[in-house]
Amino acid sequence: QCFLTWYENVKETIEHNLKLRKALFKWTNQGLSHAFETWRYEHEMAKREQYMFEKVVRIWTNKTIWQAFNTWLSNVEDGLEAKGKIEKVLYRWTHQSASHAFETWKAVVEETIRQQAVTDKVVRIWRNKAIYSCWNAWVAATEKKAFFKLAAQKWLSASTSS
Repeated sequence: QCFLTWYENVKETIEHNLKLRKALFKWTNQGLSHAFETWRYEHEMAKREQYMFEKVVRIWTNKTIWQAFNTWLSNVEDGLEAKGKIEKVLYRWTHQSASHAFETWKAVVEETIRQQAVTDKVVRIWRNKAIYSCWNAWVAATEKKAFFKLAAQKWLSASTSS
């Protein structure tokens, strides 16, 4: 019986070790596979960057085409900028009355907002003064009640003690 128990334990240990080795082998292969895929991706990116760099160098080596393109691009940008300025001036000339009306309206609105803020501030001050005066009246009334109560207690205690 002892031998059978020992045999079963050894057999389970061997099976457990085999399972652990399989898992370790699987994890190792996954790690290697991931490392290889990473290397392959980086290698492809390096090849692509090399190709793009060579393409740019080929384009730049032909300087006359590059310089002509830059001159053309600069002229186009200057023309677009001038066109925009001319359109802006023409728009202002044709819409000057609308612009003047808008500026007047804007000034009126700003003044109305400013006057509303001043009015709100004055109303807030008046309201705070009203609340403060009500508070003071309540405090005074409470103090009078406390004074009369204390005086009544003194009078009662004096009249009962004599």
